[in-house]
Amino acid sequence: MVCDQPFVSTDLINKLVEAGSQNNMAACKYNDAVGVPVLFNFEYFEELQLLTGHKGAKKLLLKYASKVLSLPFSMGGVDIDTPEDFEELDGV
Repeated sequence: MVCDQPFVSTDLINKLVEAGSQNNMAACKYNDAVGVPVLFNFEYFEELQLLTGHKGAKKLLLKYASKVLSLPFSMGGVDIDTPEDFEELDGV
């Protein structure tokens, strides 16, 4: 999970945890892709520890795309990276 997605809710996290209990990998779907927040089963922890770079776990999502259970998160593409992004958030 990252900290710059203002529309992540407890409901979304609860759904992600529920989906993760039924599947080894659960991710949110937005902007025609899957992404964070993501829940990985422990079997992926070794591979997660070896990841580097800012794309991080995206590599595993692509590698195991057929195993990912995706949850719709329509506002997942909204993130806050700059003070200007925060100011624009008021209009979303």
